[in-house]
Amino acid sequence: MAKLVKSEEKAKKMLEGAGWKAVKAGWPDFIVYNPETLDFCFVEVKRTWNDRLTPNQSTTFPLLRKLKIPTVTVFLEVDDKHNIETIREAIKESWMFMNKKDFEAFKEIKNKLAGILHQYEG
Repeated sequence: MAKLVKSEEKAKKMLEGAGWKAVKAGWPDFIVYNPETLDFCFVEVKRTWNDRLTPNQSTTFPLLRKLKIPTVTVFLEVDDKHNIETIREAIKESWMFMNKKDFEAFKEIKNKLAGILHQYEG
């Protein structure tokens, strides 16, 4: 498992304290998922509002969202409750705009991803 920087360690504690599993992905920083519901979200961690996304992140994160893959940036200077709610809202929003065919395909992908992530828990 990749070594976490201090801000990532803090974020991982926050995420796991809310009942999520947080797997270090590298880009974005984490893939988090709920082991009971298998809901997941890509999470990029920034220390402050002044920390900016890289050019690659600025290009790719909107694309992921357009594909209905929940992707959020959390800021550690914001309270944990707000960051967790941001993740939950991103997941909820990603499901709201899917048609039935997309929904069924996404459920299958979600289950496969959970199986893969389970191997890398740490």
